[in-house]
Order: sequence, then structure tokens, then C-alpha cells
Amino acid sequence: MVSKRGVALAAAAFLVLSLFAGVATSGQDCRKVTATFKFHSEFWMDPEICDGYDFCQYSEIRGTLKGRWWVFGNWEDVEEVAGGTAAAFNIVSIIETNRGTLYTESRELVNYLAADGFVAHEAVTGGTGKYEGATGWLAAWLSFDPAGGNIGGQICTPDGNG
Repeated sequence: MVSKRGVALAAAAFLVLSLFAGVATSGQDCRKVTATFKFHSEFWMDPEICDGYDFCQYSEIRGTLKGRWWVFGNWEDVEEVAGGTAAAFNIVSIIETNRGTLYTESRELVNYLAADGFVAHEAVTGGTGKYEGATGWLAAWLSFDPAGGNIGGQICTPDGNG
């Protein structure tokens, strides 16, 4: 069950992670990224289409981070609340760029009651090409109408990865 307390704890965790996200470790090249995106697909809710996940979608990203953003997720809990829906889900993202592929993961709590969208905070978990061994974070504000949003964050790669 997703509670108001759970949503508040997720918001607090997002704030704390954002405060510490600027800390880089020795031997890494860290860069801030910003971008906008627009959803270019339906919100598919079919495990056959979504490679075994409950839902998936893709967007085109434009900015200091450019490419195609694939989002795959599994519902953890969905609860009808007065005037809307609250949901918890786990996300795995793949961002394909011309310099490599970036992987992220997150656990989201969303209260659709008061939302024209929601904020997602994703941990960078690695990648290929330029992003091999990458760490960092991405925060995205997703709007439902119009369907799209903004991304900001920091991506750190081992020195020498480009």
C-alpha cells in the first residue's frame, strides 16, 4: 500500500540524494547534463512488448544528453485513493546515444492525485562506450499533458572514457 508517508519519505530521499550528488570520487570525470524530452510512444502495458516488464515507453532526449530513452518498469503497488491513484514501481532505463549506452535504475512513488506529472530520481548504474563504468544520477520532471519533460543530473565516467 502506498501511503502519504511513503510519498513524503520518497521526496525527502530525493532531496538528500540531490544534495550529495555533486560529490565526485578521484579518477572520475563528472559532467552536469540537462535535456528535454517528449514521449514518442504509447505507454505500453504488455509484458510481451516490454521484454517481460509490466510497462514500457520511449522518448527522444535533446540537450547536453541526446538520444533515445527507453523506460521499463514493474508495478510494486497501486492503490486507489480519494480523487486519484497512488503507485509504487521499479524502473530500469536505457539511454542510447551516439557515444554509448547509459543504464539507470530507480524506485518511484507517485501520487497521481495532485499531479500533472511527477519527479523521477534515477541512479546511473553503468553503460557501454563512453559510459562504461558510469555512475551518477538523473532527475526528471515528467508531465502528462503535454507528454514530456526535463532532465538534469550528473554523470561521472572513469578518466579516459571520453
